[in-house]
Amino acid sequence: MGDVTNALLEGTSSRLNSMLGVNGSDPTSTRLHTGPLPLHTRPGPNVNKKPTTLSIYTPSTLHFWSHAAAWTSLMNLAFSTSHGATKTMPGDIDRFQTDTQFINELGTQEGTFITVLAFDQPDGEPYDGIIGTAAAKRYAPPTGPLPPKSQQGETFSRTLESYATFEGAELWELRHMGVRPDLQGRGLAGYLMKFCEGEVRRLFEARRACGGEMEGRGLVMVLTTLKEINESFYAKKGWVLDEWKAFGRGWMGSELGFSVAQMSKRLM
Repeated sequence: MGDVTNALLEGTSSRLNSMLGVNGSDPTSTRLHTGPLPLHTRPGPNVNKKPTTLSIYTPSTLHFWSHAAAWTSLMNLAFSTSHGATKTMPGDIDRFQTDTQFINELGTQEGTFITVLAFDQPDGEPYDGIIGTAAAKRYAPPTGPLPPKSQQGETFSRTLESYATFEGAELWELRHMGVRPDLQGRGLAGYLMKFCEGEVRRLFEARRACGGEMEGRGLVMVLTTLKEINESFYAKKGWVLDEWKAFGRGWMGSELGFSVAQMSKRLM
């Protein structure tokens, strides 16, 4: 195992042993933790006066996760609800076309993790009790050349000028953050974001403690989002707008057009 994996495993909660069977699953339970063993868990906030648990997984283990379909349905609902309401995107477009698309998008690079917030007792709750999620992975500029500058407006990627502002910092990307629509506005997205930022910082510090060429390097998280919907939310959490690109009416079926924002937050 790599140093990052070992660092994560050291945080495994003892509470997990009382929730799972010896082999990491309990076939008689409807809890979220049936199936692949999380790297670690922690108690989450109470929601609707009910306890929750935050579980952290590696993407590769989720190929065997029985709740992937519920996760995908929840995220597609969150996507269509926010985008359809603002008319930036058609409300009938699914963000994820298959139950494994989000796993493939995250990849298998060491350190990549996904958090899942769920009710401890999901009986009667939709989406197998899952109420929120967020993920983080290492981020790197494209290895090949970008399109000519005249055509870069047709892509959602950052420009080379944007990369230059990070001055050699290690980059991580916040991905796949969403909360069940009827539970939004309660600070759950901020809770998930803060946890991901802390986990990325912890992984960075663990690797630096093990040596290597980490001395003097900074740590920056980046994200891509729709400017009209989410920029103000992230700005309140300390994220900075680096650049944005406008796409007019008709792009991807948009009724009003939309802008794709590239944002960042320096953690160290």
